[in-house]
Amino acid sequence: MTNVLSSTPVHAPDAERGVGRRVLVVDSDPETRELCRRVLQEQGFVPEVCDSGVAALSAARQNPPALILLDLQLHDVEGLQFIAWLRSDPTLVSIPVIAISATAEDAARLPAKKLGTLLRKPLSAAMIARSVRQSIQAHS
Repeated sequence: MTNVLSSTPVHAPDAERGVGRRVLVVDSDPETRELCRRVLQEQGFVPEVCDSGVAALSAARQNPPALILLDLQLHDVEGLQFIAWLRSDPTLVSIPVIAISATAEDAARLPAKKLGTLLRKPLSAAMIARSVRQSIQAHS
Protein backbone atom coordinates (compact mmCIF):
# COMPACT_ATOMS: atom_id res chain seq x y z
CA MET A 1 0.00 0.00 0.00
CA THR A 2 1.29 3.46 -0.83
CA ASN A 3 1.85 5.94 1.94
CA VAL A 4 -1.46 7.81 1.86
CA LEU A 5 -0.43 10.02 4.78
CA SER A 6 2.10 11.93 2.68
CA SER A 7 -0.50 13.47 0.36
CA THR A 8 -0.65 17.21 -0.19
CA PRO A 9 -3.24 19.13 1.86
CA VAL A 10 -6.32 20.24 -0.05
CA HIS A 11 -7.84 23.58 0.87
CA ALA A 12 -11.34 24.65 -0.10
CA PRO A 13 -12.73 28.18 -0.24
CA ASP A 14 -14.30 29.25 3.08
CA ALA A 15 -17.83 28.89 1.70
CA GLU A 16 -17.18 25.19 1.04
CA ARG A 17 -15.38 24.46 4.30
CA GLY A 18 -16.87 22.36 7.05
CA VAL A 19 -17.48 25.29 9.42
CA GLY A 20 -17.43 23.07 12.50
CA ARG A 21 -19.69 20.30 11.20
CA ARG A 22 -19.00 16.96 12.83
CA VAL A 23 -18.07 14.00 10.62
CA LEU A 24 -17.84 10.48 11.99
CA VAL A 25 -15.07 8.34 10.48
CA VAL A 26 -15.54 4.59 10.94
CA ASP A 27 -12.63 2.48 9.72
CA SER A 28 -10.63 -0.37 11.21
CA ASP A 29 -7.44 0.73 9.44
CA PRO A 30 -5.42 3.26 11.53
CA GLU A 31 -3.79 4.88 8.46
CA THR A 32 -7.15 5.47 6.79
CA ARG A 33 -8.64 6.89 10.01
CA GLU A 34 -5.70 9.25 10.40
CA LEU A 35 -5.81 10.41 6.76
CA CYS A 36 -9.55 11.08 6.99
CA ARG A 37 -9.16 12.84 10.35
CA ARG A 38 -6.41 15.10 9.03
CA VAL A 39 -8.20 15.97 5.79
CA LEU A 40 -11.47 16.70 7.56
CA GLN A 41 -9.74 18.90 10.10
CA GLU A 42 -7.95 20.82 7.32
CA GLN A 43 -11.34 21.35 5.64
CA GLY A 44 -12.82 22.86 8.80
CA PHE A 45 -14.84 19.82 9.87
CA VAL A 46 -14.75 18.32 13.35
CA PRO A 47 -13.75 14.68 12.86
CA GLU A 48 -14.56 11.92 15.33
CA VAL A 49 -12.96 8.56 14.62
CA CYS A 50 -14.08 5.06 15.59
CA ASP A 51 -12.51 1.72 14.77
CA SER A 52 -15.69 -0.35 15.11
CA GLY A 53 -19.31 -0.27 14.05
CA VAL A 54 -20.64 -0.71 17.58
CA ALA A 55 -18.60 2.24 18.89
CA ALA A 56 -19.63 4.36 15.90
CA LEU A 57 -23.33 3.63 16.39
CA SER A 58 -23.06 4.66 20.03
CA ALA A 59 -21.20 7.86 19.06
CA ALA A 60 -23.78 8.69 16.38
CA ARG A 61 -26.66 8.20 18.83
CA GLN A 62 -25.01 10.40 21.46
CA ASN A 63 -24.31 13.23 19.01
CA PRO A 64 -25.57 12.71 15.43
CA PRO A 65 -22.94 13.80 12.90
CA ALA A 66 -23.52 15.73 9.67
CA LEU A 67 -21.95 12.85 7.72
CA ILE A 68 -20.44 9.38 8.21
CA LEU A 69 -17.41 8.02 6.35
CA LEU A 70 -17.82 4.25 6.66
CA ASP A 71 -15.45 1.41 5.83
CA LEU A 72 -17.57 -1.48 4.57
CA GLN A 73 -15.12 -4.06 5.94
CA LEU A 74 -15.07 -3.44 9.70
CA HIS A 75 -13.76 -6.00 12.17
CA ASP A 76 -16.91 -6.25 14.28
CA VAL A 77 -19.77 -5.74 11.81
CA GLU A 78 -20.29 -5.53 8.06
CA GLY A 79 -20.73 -2.00 6.76
CA LEU A 80 -24.08 -2.92 5.24
CA GLN A 81 -25.33 -4.03 8.68
CA PHE A 82 -24.16 -0.71 10.13
CA ILE A 83 -26.11 1.13 7.41
CA ALA A 84 -29.19 -0.96 8.26
CA TRP A 85 -28.83 0.06 11.92
CA LEU A 86 -28.64 3.73 10.91
CA ARG A 87 -31.63 3.54 8.60
CA SER A 88 -33.77 1.85 11.28
CA ASP A 89 -33.14 4.63 13.83
CA PRO A 90 -35.43 7.66 13.32
CA THR A 91 -32.80 10.06 14.68
CA LEU A 92 -30.06 8.75 12.36
CA VAL A 93 -31.99 7.80 9.22
CA SER A 94 -31.19 10.99 7.28
CA ILE A 95 -27.43 11.10 7.96
CA PRO A 96 -25.56 10.81 4.65
CA VAL A 97 -23.02 7.99 4.44
CA ILE A 98 -19.95 7.81 2.23
CA ALA A 99 -18.79 4.22 1.96
CA ILE A 100 -15.12 3.28 1.79
CA SER A 101 -14.03 -0.02 0.27
CA ALA A 102 -10.98 -1.77 -1.06
CA THR A 103 -13.00 -4.26 -3.11
CA ALA A 104 -15.07 -3.97 -6.27
CA GLU A 105 -17.57 -6.51 -4.91
CA ASP A 106 -18.77 -4.02 -2.29
CA ALA A 107 -20.00 -1.61 -4.96
CA ALA A 108 -22.34 -4.23 -6.39
CA ARG A 109 -23.84 -4.97 -2.96
CA LEU A 110 -24.56 -1.37 -1.93
CA PRO A 111 -28.17 -0.24 -1.60
CA ALA A 112 -28.04 2.78 -3.94
CA LYS A 113 -31.00 4.58 -2.39
CA LYS A 114 -29.50 4.37 1.09
CA LEU A 115 -26.01 5.44 0.16
CA GLY A 116 -24.57 8.21 -1.93
CA THR A 117 -20.90 7.75 -2.66
CA LEU A 118 -18.42 4.88 -2.67
CA LEU A 119 -14.74 5.73 -2.30
CA ARG A 120 -12.24 3.08 -3.34
CA LYS A 121 -9.02 2.53 -1.41
CA PRO A 122 -6.35 3.70 -1.57
CA LEU A 123 -7.80 7.08 -0.67
CA SER A 124 -6.33 10.48 -1.45
CA ALA A 125 -6.78 13.74 0.42
CA ALA A 126 -8.39 15.34 -2.64
CA MET A 127 -10.84 12.44 -3.05
CA ILE A 128 -11.94 12.64 0.60
CA ALA A 129 -12.27 16.43 0.62
CA ARG A 130 -14.24 16.55 -2.64
CA SER A 131 -16.63 13.74 -1.67
CA VAL A 132 -17.33 15.13 1.78
CA ARG A 133 -17.95 18.66 0.48
CA GLN A 134 -20.28 17.36 -2.26
CA SER A 135 -22.24 15.18 0.13
CA ILE A 136 -22.59 17.90 2.77
CA GLN A 137 -23.74 20.43 0.13
CA ALA A 138 -26.23 17.95 -1.34
CA HIS A 139 -27.78 17.34 2.09
CA SER A 140 -27.79 20.95 3.33
